Amino acid sequence: MDVGAQAEPVIAEELPPEINKLGFEPLSGPRGVADDLKKLSSVSPAIEKQLNDLGIFHYKQIAELSPTAAHSVGEEVGLPGRVEGWIAKAKELTAETE
Repeated sequence: MDVGAQAEPVIAEELPPEINKLGFEPLSGPRGVADDLKKLSSVSPAIEKQLNDLGIFHYKQIAELSPTAAHSVGEEVGLPGRVEGWIAKAKELTAETE
């Protein structure tokens, strides 16, 4: 007798994607090839690494940041006033590739 077996399989409920404390869904790594985030104004290799460390690898992620998430990301990388410009440029770059 298998006491551990259940009569019907348990199906896990789908949970919404985890949103981190900064207000966006981070990626554990790039999906495919990471975008060159240095094309965004004031993004140096060091800032690009900080963005990658936050789970941001693609223009689309930046283009979809909410105002709250944009503020949080700006604070994290030390450039709070620049993120709105990044969002506008990321939207342009995303539109070019689609």
